[in-house]
Amino acid sequence: MRPPSLRSRIGSGRVTAGVMNRFIHPMLRMGKFIHRMGPIHGSSGYWRVSRFERPGQSPHMFAVRVRGYPAPVWLRSGVSDSLIFGQVLIDLQYNLPEVSDVRLIVDCGANIGLSALYLARKYPAARVIAIEPEADNFAMLERNTKHVPAIQRIQAGVWPRPAALSIIDPARPHAAMRVTEGEGMGACGIRSVQLADIVAEHGRIDILKLDIEGSEKALFSDPSCHEWLANTRLIYAELHDWMEPGSSRAFYRAITRFEFSQQHMGEVVAIELHGAA
Repeated sequence: MRPPSLRSRIGSGRVTAGVMNRFIHPMLRMGKFIHRMGPIHGSSGYWRVSRFERPGQSPHMFAVRVRGYPAPVWLRSGVSDSLIFGQVLIDLQYNLPEVSDVRLIVDCGANIGLSALYLARKYPAARVIAIEPEADNFAMLERNTKHVPAIQRIQAGVWPRPAALSIIDPARPHAAMRVTEGEGMGACGIRSVQLADIVAEHGRIDILKLDIEGSEKALFSDPSCHEWLANTRLIYAELHDWMEPGSSRAFYRAITRFEFSQQHMGEVVAIELHGAA
């Protein structure tokens, strides 16, 4: 029996899929890097990020220069840093509805600081409070944002009440570590931060970014969450029902007390609360 001809294999999509994955998709991706970062930094940045994004590599820290940012962005190899870099600074997943007169941005689950850098650049008159519980991520957050005076860094977890928190599952990737109240399997004694206290101190939250790996269920299940929501204008949220079932239900139950509009960009849902603040 003769093997299928090249034409039949192309017609079946087997060759086409291989060509797309190996050549076309990488070329398109590199083009996006060049568009965002310029021809020199875009090309070198693409190859550096692609080279070090594969999981399981030995730890290695490397810098990428991005057009419009005064200092290089530092990433770690073999973890999720390269993926987050692509989402935030190349795909611009937080480039959703803009609001005027932004004075305070609260970045919950700031990870290594890329979203804080992006939002601080987009809203240069705003103060950014970047909150991250995991120690290694927080060290990278400090390294990436220490040159931006507008960014305040807090090593803590966002929680509906004062509590000592701990990491539930330290074996998860750095971008997917969850906190719990009380003892978990990882680092313990992590302080908690309440959004109600931030609103009480600053009056309102103009932009609230939430990527807290399922803790949104506890946050929005709290009966008093409506008090700080009433003083919040725009929410960028990633919802994690696959990690904490019921997270989306708790989130939408809380915000449906208000009039709101919604947009999506990748994994992010943007909720503008009308009449809040």
